[in-house]
Amino acid sequence: MLNYFAGLRYAEKHARKRAIRHEDVLELHGLLASQVTDQGEAGRYRMIQVRVGRHVPPAAADVSGLMFELLEWWNLRATELSPVLSSAILHYRFEWIHPFADGNGRTGRALALWELYRRGFDSHHIFSVDEYYWEDRPAYYEALDAVRRAGEDLTGWLEYCAEGLRQTLERAWTRVQSFSAPAMGKLVSCLTNGWCFAARDFRVPRGASDEQTRRGL
Repeated sequence: MLNYFAGLRYAEKHARKRAIRHEDVLELHGLLASQVTDQGEAGRYRMIQVRVGRHVPPAAADVSGLMFELLEWWNLRATELSPVLSSAILHYRFEWIHPFADGNGRTGRALALWELYRRGFDSHHIFSVDEYYWEDRPAYYEALDAVRRAGEDLTGWLEYCAEGLRQTLERAWTRVQSFSAPAMGKLVSCLTNGWCFAARDFRVPRGASDEQTRRGL
């Protein structure tokens, strides 16, 4: 649990970082996987072949090059999409590469949240989608595996991640409303200064274009 919160703090601290490097991913994994890995070394790409259920990730020799391509896409192309979509794509692609011997799931989910933070989707850092994934682990793994069975068609995965984000935001809003009046007033004031909330919609930055809003829902 301490590792998990250390990973969240790392993503929050670097939320405004423009270019993510290998070293950043390795450091994040080091925080999340320190002293809890069953194999491999925290903070280092794997040197062995691994298998995840029916998925056989790329060879260890290919990991660094594939991660370079993923980071290049993240740094240069991800902003062409809604953060809802780019975070889900980043999450899936990372899990497909499976760059570490252990701890890939928690690291991939942290990277997806980091992308949301970087894009200003949660400027006050009041939620994490992990609760949604943890509640039904079989559904999470099934959603990942379904992409591979569908020939890398990400449609179902994107819908799954978007639904998780919607549920997470609704829960966060419910929790905000359950606070005492002074605390709730302070939080609502912060949120409404930069965000638009709707119970059945995703949250998008105030001032976003119609196209950005459409793609974020």
